[in-house]
Amino acid sequence: MKVKVLVFAHIKEIVGSEVIEMDLPDEPRGSEIISKLVDDYPDISPQKHSLMLSMNGEYIGWDDLLIANSEIAVLTPVSGG
Repeated sequence: MKVKVLVFAHIKEIVGSEVIEMDLPDEPRGSEIISKLVDDYPDISPQKHSLMLSMNGEYIGWDDLLIANSEIAVLTPVSGG
């Protein structure tokens, strides 16, 4: 299954784009996006466990199934003051 993944902040800087196309196996889970991202861009590895995912604007877990043709985003932690 092909998916388009949006990335932001320092992840976007590492990747060099705000949209990545990924080729994933059928019925992928969120964790497969994170794993492929780290495999393709090893500099992301230190932040791996702090990344969150959203699908169609709703937060999802790493174990959740991805739905074809959805908007997937990889989100970094945000802090404010």
